[in-house]
Amino acid sequence: MTCEQASALVGDLPGLRVKNLFLKESRGQRLLLVVADEQAPVNLVALAERLGTRRLSFASPERLRRHLGVEPGAVTLLALVNDGAHQVELVLERRVWEAPLVQCHPLINTETWVLEQADLRTLLSAWGRVPTLLTLP
Repeated sequence: MTCEQASALVGDLPGLRVKNLFLKESRGQRLLLVVADEQAPVNLVALAERLGTRRLSFASPERLRRHLGVEPGAVTLLALVNDGAHQVELVLERRVWEAPLVQCHPLINTETWVLEQADLRTLLSAWGRVPTLLTLP
């Protein structure tokens, strides 16, 4: 499901709508979950440079299933609960980190939850996750 398709179905829920990109480093084992404001453009070349890597591309559906336990179209930061080995790095756009309310999928794309920022931070802390924060245009 694309962000446009999801927005048409979600309607007027409160909170920041996000897009979730499951990426891999082209020549390494590095995996990243990038969560950004749905409206923010994400340039993979510029993002790779900011993160100190040569090149990023979208990871395969098989890697997505193996590392985050979700299907394509249902990528969500809540899927980090399935990555107990911490093989996936979390990269958050600052707007996501600072938003009072954030919309996210609960591991499936047929529902959308609205999380308060305090609850999101509590979850990440409980999972031992410290996100890399980036400002995107």
